[in-house]
Amino acid sequence: MTPTVEAVWSMGSPASERIQPASKYANPTPATSIPDRDVVVEFLIAEVARLADSRAEDISPEDGMIQKGLDSLRLMTLMESIENRFSVDLRLAELADAATVGALAEAIISKLNQGKRIALGEPASRDNALEEVVV
Repeated sequence: MTPTVEAVWSMGSPASERIQPASKYANPTPATSIPDRDVVVEFLIAEVARLADSRAEDISPEDGMIQKGLDSLRLMTLMESIENRFSVDLRLAELADAATVGALAEAIISKLNQGKRIALGEPASRDNALEEVVV
């Protein structure tokens, strides 16, 4: 019988301890305004370090997540952390397309800007604007 996720988390193994939310970012509140790029980069570095069992000092915005040791499961965990912290809906392909921590920060800020324009009733971009279809 395969153990449940809750059972695995409760085992207290070193792996489960590395996957626990970083206390600095635990129980985040959804962003009400678009954060500064440095804030997003700092969050991403802390999360990549946590998930890669590394030190934040060893990670820079130019580093790739896979290069730092994040496999697909850890990338999914990172994606969930990003969605919880910044209230953006990311796809795994978007996460994979961002080759570096800095590029991922730019993608997050872009998504936040897009959401802000949509909330204000403006089209996010010319490519994403809805067009009326006449049948």
